[in-house]
Amino acid sequence: MTFYGPPAVLMGEDGGSRSLPEHFTVPPPWVPFPSDIVFRPFEANKAFDIVENASGVSDSLRFGSVLKNTDAVFVRSCTEFEGEWFELLKNVVYKKPVIQMGSMLPPLPRGSR
Repeated sequence: MTFYGPPAVLMGEDGGSRSLPEHFTVPPPWVPFPSDIVFRPFEANKAFDIVENASGVSDSLRFGSVLKNTDAVFVRSCTEFEGEWFELLKNVVYKKPVIQMGSMLPPLPRGSR
């Protein structure tokens, strides 16, 4: 979630800083620590292939709008695994509470208890 950016970036309100596939092949500018989390060129191109749907409203705009208008964000992980990313998500990217849901393991198969 941090990789995609703040709502303004998702909604295109920032002047288009991440408007081309190649912008996703390097770490985003709001990540202040070393990171090698990037899309490979073919992944970035594929993500841009599915941006618009029949309504003409991109998934990015929808996602950004939801994040902009929500009071908190729930994330299915925990700070023990992704501490730096949680702090960045909470204090820089969304600037709102980020509630950790922890690791949600799949249920045990029936009869294995």
